[in-house]
Amino acid sequence: MSNYVYTTNYLAKDSLPSGDSGKIIKGADFDNDFTAIQSAISSKLNKDGGIVTGNMTFNDNVKAQFGNGNDLNIYHTGNNSYIEETGTGNLYITGFDNLVLQSGAAGGADKYLECTANGAVDLYYNNGKKLETTNTGVTVTGELVATTINGGTF
Repeated sequence: MSNYVYTTNYLAKDSLPSGDSGKIIKGADFDNDFTAIQSAISSKLNKDGGIVTGNMTFNDNVKAQFGNGNDLNIYHTGNNSYIEETGTGNLYITGFDNLVLQSGAAGGADKYLECTANGAVDLYYNNGKKLETTNTGVTVTGELVATTINGGTF
């Protein structure tokens, strides 16, 4: 219990000679320490679940692991950050209406990819849309370079 700080120095009391009145542990000593222990315990997350109301900080190379086999890991190495799925299934990243991959902080960042529910998937270069899926196909903005074109009508 890292948040528990006892109020009575039991070791100091124990080291006093027999008969010294300071050696006596009083009810108030136990009451104060019991209250501190209760407070420390009540501030811990219940093993059956609960609500975290503050930030959780993980040191570099410490993983937040999920699943019975720790199949999903989220961690930072000091240089790079990872969301890693190591199980037999797929990794799904979902957004209710839109999914945006971008650099930096929200709002002022360059977009890499934007997906709209039941709509377009847009790819960006230097924050400029270059490829967009539409209900009839694909729209390319800028030059299209292909090494091979097979079949189709032009």
